[in-house]
Amino acid sequence: MMWFWTRGAEELQLETRYDNATSEFVVTLISRDGPGEPERFTDINAFRARLRLLERELEGKAWKNSGPPVFASDGFPTQRLI
Repeated sequence: MMWFWTRGAEELQLETRYDNATSEFVVTLISRDGPGEPERFTDINAFRARLRLLERELEGKAWKNSGPPVFASDGFPTQRLI
């Protein structure tokens, strides 16, 4: 799943996926400079916690989620209720 974030003219993509070969959840931030180092989690709760933390960190740095709407605890998009 890809999430898109913007801040002025800057864009970020946040990719989440499940790696069947290693049985790991993977999070990768992708900027104009290319992909960052993938973060891998064998524990779904740690993966979910990292997604929530990333969302707060990006919003704290004035990034705006431009789609899908927001992170869900399971790594899939959901509508913000606020």
